[in-house]
Amino acid sequence: MEHRNGRRFKQHVELEVWRAGCCLGTYTSANISYGGVFLQQCDGVLAQGDFVSINVVNQQLVPVQCSVMKAIVVHRSEGGVGLMWADSHAALWTIIEENIQVAA
Repeated sequence: MEHRNGRRFKQHVELEVWRAGCCLGTYTSANISYGGVFLQQCDGVLAQGDFVSINVVNQQLVPVQCSVMKAIVVHRSEGGVGLMWADSHAALWTIIEENIQVAA
């Protein structure tokens, strides 16, 4: 897909999905990248084009000050939804990189 930005890393992280101030649920990522994230089993909850906030559930993994990211739903499939980050947070990328290296 033309909107993908960079390599995807297999990461299973619990993420809350928020839209318009309402929590839609907690879902697990299948993979994550600098360009976005794929959420498993979230396909019936969001529509393509929805603008959402993603909150990292495990605050031990990510400090509270960098745990929320804005994203837009760019595709849906039976397995979940693909989100593209709508903002950037350097501290979050550092934490993701550290966790990827630990998992490798």
